Amino acid sequence: MDQERQQQPLFARTWRARVDDVPEREAMHVILDVLLPEVASLPGYRGATLLMDRSSSELTATVFWASLEELEASKVRETNAATGAFVIASGNQMVTGVHDVVFVDPAPAMQNRGLGNE
Repeated sequence: MDQERQQQPLFARTWRARVDDVPEREAMHVILDVLLPEVASLPGYRGATLLMDRSSSELTATVFWASLEELEASKVRETNAATGAFVIASGNQMVTGVHDVVFVDPAPAMQNRGLGNE
């Protein structure tokens, strides 16, 4: 990581959605091709992750922001996107949180739309 980026603060909002089963591939297409680009177009967006727990099928999303002000300004559109993903993935419970980011060492960008279907 370059020195300048390491000294800039970073903030994150997390979303956890309990789902009954692995989301269908079509649901993942909508989440990645429609909902994520809407959030990524917002000022201050610095990246995102979407993880699926293999044992519980719980989805965990983290969206990174350059400032708390931009995180807060994005709340309505990000909430709409997260709610859309929750509905598309047939979620049954959602929890959210706002965090100061302590450490990030980004993995390479990738997409796996198969989710456990090897």
